[in-house]
Amino acid sequence: MEKIAVGIDIGTTKIVAIIGRENEHKKIEVLGIGKAKSLGVNRGVVANITQTIESIEAAVQEAEQLSGLKIRDCVVGIAGQHIRSTQHSDYINREDSESIIEDADIDRIIGNVHNLVMMLISSLLPLVILVTNQKH
Repeated sequence: MEKIAVGIDIGTTKIVAIIGRENEHKKIEVLGIGKAKSLGVNRGVVANITQTIESIEAAVQEAEQLSGLKIRDCVVGIAGQHIRSTQHSDYINREDSESIIEDADIDRIIGNVHNLVMMLISSLLPLVILVTNQKH
């Protein structure tokens, strides 16, 4: 199965969608690229969501037409003074440290961290989940 990579960059002046795949030399081969004037974005902040969506759709349609592919998933980049990140470490106590870590355990720790920092940021994405046998 061929791996397709899709990226969308939302900038203040333009929005770019790019579709690529890894070639036999392990390099990215660009299959399609689409550009659209960035409407609705001011200094990295989405000021008009409807216009921004229209610009993204235009860039995506152009990339799809050039590549002959339909985009289903993508990585989106947006920058601006309002974008910040934070790191936090936390742990949970489990009754049996030898038992298999379940999705519920991961959901519990993500929920704990999310509740802790939700007042500071608008969204939280876990970067790394480290599993140790360390007692706290």
